[in-house]
Amino acid sequence: GDSEASGGQANSSGTNYPLLKLTRIDNGLTAFLPSNPAVDWTDTSFISESIESLPFGRYLASVTVNGIPSYSQSFGLSTFTESVPGKPTGVIAVAGNGQATVSFNVPSSDGRSPITGYTVTSNPGNLTGTGASSPVIVSGLTNGIQYDFTVTATNAVGTGVPSAPSNLVLPSIFYQLDITMTGTGAGTVTPDSGSIVWAGNSGTASYPTNTIVTLTATPDGVSLFSGWSGACSGTGTCAVTMDAAKSVTASFAPQLLAQTIGAISFIPTTLSVGGNTTASATATSTLPVSFTSLTTGVCTVIGTTVTGVSDGICTIAANQGGNGTYSAAAPVTANLTVIIDITTPSDGTLTVISGNSQIKLVWTAATDNVAVTDY
Repeated sequence: GDSEASGGQANSSGTNYPLLKLTRIDNGLTAFLPSNPAVDWTDTSFISESIESLPFGRYLASVTVNGIPSYSQSFGLSTFTESVPGKPTGVIAVAGNGQATVSFNVPSSDGRSPITGYTVTSNPGNLTGTGASSPVIVSGLTNGIQYDFTVTATNAVGTGVPSAPSNLVLPSIFYQLDITMTGTGAGTVTPDSGSIVWAGNSGTASYPTNTIVTLTATPDGVSLFSGWSGACSGTGTCAVTMDAAKSVTASFAPQLLAQTIGAISFIPTTLSVGGNTTASATATSTLPVSFTSLTTGVCTVIGTTVTGVSDGICTIAANQGGNGTYSAAAPVTANLTVIIDITTPSDGTLTVISGNSQIKLVWTAATDNVAVTDY
């Protein structure tokens, strides 16, 4: 075993041809290997022929040219023994309906033999599941009973030691929660437990029976949350009790721009009973403004025309209800005094017609006599 290995050559070489010199450090035995004929050597690169059955131990390898060493490197050969794998780590269990899904990390050592499979064992019950990689499903569990799990790895030598136990899980009947986001705005919906799997604006999640899930809707920077429908309502958080399959919808709308209405003006600026004036006002959105009377016993409004009904204070309100871009404006009001128009009557026309021992007086009233009380 400690003699020069078969195939070794004398410690000489043709002029300028390199040789690999192997020297056993503990006993000085030496072997020379020429360059591999299938690979050309250069001034900076050299690959030797292979050598079989090199005994275990430490060696000094050097490249020689014309018997002169040019580079040396020591190395050791030792025996390797295959063993069972190490234990898996990071074991995490997730409960399902009568089952659990167990994930884990591979062992740090495979025992120098490839791992062929993993076994997951429940506690209690010693129910098992097997697989070639993580995760592994363990079925046949009883709903309502807590379980933890250990994992072992197996190779050609055998099965390694179990991992540390996983977290405790409680298998249960699971119900599906469907979430839909709708509207022309945008935002997100997040649960306080579990996770939602989204496909576009539709998402699903599964929860054990009687789990209370709280959903929060958050609009993006240019949207507003309009509210919930389905299993929830309102605009706050949505709490859903999963005692059956449930569905909720979150609606988002664009964030509307603000607008204001300027002061109301009247042409003419006075209003009498029975008379009319025209109201006008402008919104910053340039959307049309509508007018209403807040004192219909004193004045009325049709379109922009204000009509005096009786003497008093007439209050007119200007409104703009908004649209898909602008929010409704705050109403603006203005007061106008309605008066009774009293005009001094004209004398009219008096005609004298003479007759037999008498005269006849004919008087015609002026047309501008308003509210004449006596003649």
